[in-house]
Amino acid sequence: MMDKTKKVIGSSSLILILCFFIFFTFGNPLKYYTLKGDFKKFLEDKYDQKFVVGNISFDIMHRTYHSNATTVNEPKIRFYVGQNNITKEINDAYDYEKKEISGRKIRISFPYRRRRGDTSQSGSIAKRLLPY
Repeated sequence: MMDKTKKVIGSSSLILILCFFIFFTFGNPLKYYTLKGDFKKFLEDKYDQKFVVGNISFDIMHRTYHSNATTVNEPKIRFYVGQNNITKEINDAYDYEKKEISGRKIRISFPYRRRRGDTSQSGSIAKRLLPY
């Protein structure tokens, strides 16, 4: 009788510890699914388009959820959607990413990058950047 009680207490405490670990590491599983729907509804109401929300991640430090999303019409625009760390309200970066992609140049050139065979850029970067 005593061995059976020890097994039940041991297994139930192990299950309880496992549940606490999952809850504190990955957040509330029910909230995970409800927030994924909330993120999608927020974006579709705000922009009047269809969106696909990616996998949601849980920020254990701030106890908030975050994800990436794309539009159905423009799948190349991938942007952030998630909860604000302080207010827990849903925010997104769709306007910012759309503006960035529309203004992005095809090739970005860095002025202090050495190219093969180019000897005109001599010295270290610190010597070229510092005025003294």
